[in-house]
Amino acid sequence: MDVKLKDRVITTFKLNGLTLKPDAVQLVIHALSSVPTFEHESNLERLIDAVNKLEPSIPILDRDIVEKAVRECNCVAEEDLDSVFNVIDIFKIPRFVYHQDRKKFVLPTELGANSRIETHLFPDVDAKIEAIIEKYTIIKQILNRSAELNSSNRKSQIKPIEFLLGSSSLSDPSCHGNREVTLLGMITRGRSGKPCLEDPTGTVDIDLIGSTVGLGLFTDNSFVVARGVYRDTVFKVSELTMPPIETSEITRYNFGNLNFFGGNSKVSLKTSAKLREMEDEFSEAMIIILSDVWLDDDTVLSRLNSMFSGFSECPPIAFILCGAFTSREYGAEHGDRLRECFINLHTILSKYPNLISTSRFIFIPSQRDGGLSKLYPRPPLLQSITRDFQSRVPHAIFATNPARIQYCTHEIIVFREDLTSKCLRNCMMTPRENIGTVPSHLCHTLLSQSHLLPLSHAVAPIHWSFNHSLSLYPLPDLLITADRYNSFTIDTHNVKCVNPGSFPCNNFSFKVYYPSSRTVEDSEIPSIL
Repeated sequence: MDVKLKDRVITTFKLNGLTLKPDAVQLVIHALSSVPTFEHESNLERLIDAVNKLEPSIPILDRDIVEKAVRECNCVAEEDLDSVFNVIDIFKIPRFVYHQDRKKFVLPTELGANSRIETHLFPDVDAKIEAIIEKYTIIKQILNRSAELNSSNRKSQIKPIEFLLGSSSLSDPSCHGNREVTLLGMITRGRSGKPCLEDPTGTVDIDLIGSTVGLGLFTDNSFVVARGVYRDTVFKVSELTMPPIETSEITRYNFGNLNFFGGNSKVSLKTSAKLREMEDEFSEAMIIILSDVWLDDDTVLSRLNSMFSGFSECPPIAFILCGAFTSREYGAEHGDRLRECFINLHTILSKYPNLISTSRFIFIPSQRDGGLSKLYPRPPLLQSITRDFQSRVPHAIFATNPARIQYCTHEIIVFREDLTSKCLRNCMMTPRENIGTVPSHLCHTLLSQSHLLPLSHAVAPIHWSFNHSLSLYPLPDLLITADRYNSFTIDTHNVKCVNPGSFPCNNFSFKVYYPSSRTVEDSEIPSIL
């Protein structure tokens, strides 16, 4: 028997207020022997959760109750086979909140009466405050674990803003005026128009003149790590950087198999051995990604026909088609025109029955594709527009924007928004060209913010109750930012960041993603002579 594993099992259960009898210990060790060592901790957490759901009458566990818990965990694992490919309703993903005392993510129901539990499209103002604080809390707990911060011995210097406001430097500049302090806060503009930094404890004016900035787009309402000195009621910033980025592997090591991503599974499918085997088995499986699929443009339809023809003999898993689905707006007739556009698309697809029966067609709406509001997340296109098309193409899925897609162990987030231009227009500091390209600045910003919209509500309004649906925590495997900016592929922190670019404006180019090898290929449909 592995003595270290035995000690780990006993200790883990004791830390959760449970004691195992010797035969129960042997059963747990036998159950863990079939999984990789790095998955032991997450599987122990799942087992303990299953035990707690059984509500044992005493905290001393015998073999029978542990055996029931193991069977429950195995049943959850068998559900994996039904979860090869899923498009997840963004309005139904779970909302987890970081518990400061327990150092773990929990559902709002575990936080007590003061936390908002239900989500509404028209919440009160408290929902906005909670949303901002939750974004801050996620970044703060990442920052506290940051290896970079710990190695530079700056962790002890991170202070809340109230520390500055309550310091004696207000009356005696010589007291703290030359002492460097590190702050984490949201950079924005105060009522006077001057830049300031906010956190849950207060607000302080900042002076950015002469400061050094790191990689990223420091947009209004983004969270930053600012280093400097506090003098004469102003925080003089010497260095401004984005918060550290935490990989998905580190997140799951710390918080186990929580299913942040959403879907029917009770636990994250990232660790499913069966799905990973299927993923490796279908090594040639691919996902096609396009943006600005103008279905009212004859040239676009012609190129789509060529593309479908090329893939008809080897159908992809899915085609991800992002809006806008028309080249311009049609006013009151826009809905009718969209309906006609999808009928035109079906006319082309009907030539390729192999694609219709095999591939999934996922449609992500843009701001130009109608809807009752401009807030994110956006619902799918109206059924009155899509009903005829769906009846003829049964594997058509009209998704939300953003959309979450799970394929085997892969987590994919798709967001159709012109983020690059919006972020550049709303930068508080000019990005440094010598340390990165515009796409690398953008991707670093999104991943470090752990959020799809690091912008003010005036620029990118959101449903505050569904702020968690825009979260990038934990980081996905593939992040698709469907943007009119030039196409790019950036691999950073184990995330593939992809922008297919505008299909009609970028020489009819698109991206092909191979999940098995985690590679992205650039493709283009040549002109028809």
